[in-house]
Amino acid sequence: MITYKKILMGQIHWKRRQMHAQAKQYGLTDKRTVMCSQELDELLNKLQHLEMTSSAGSQLSTENDQPLSKSKAVHY
Repeated sequence: MITYKKILMGQIHWKRRQMHAQAKQYGLTDKRTVMCSQELDELLNKLQHLEMTSSAGSQLSTENDQPLSKSKAVHY
């Protein structure tokens, strides 16, 4: 089954390769390379957000699948 995460990771892989090719052809400071780098950053941010939201949901419960009580909450 293809998931959104797998699609996103494929896009990141392709965008990274594209950015490396543009950097090699045009240089690191060329506007095309910079724009591609910014697009890669956006994809990476989406992946990070996806991973944070999916892992946050799994950390909210104990072994019994009950929400954590205030006494078990971690305070920073």
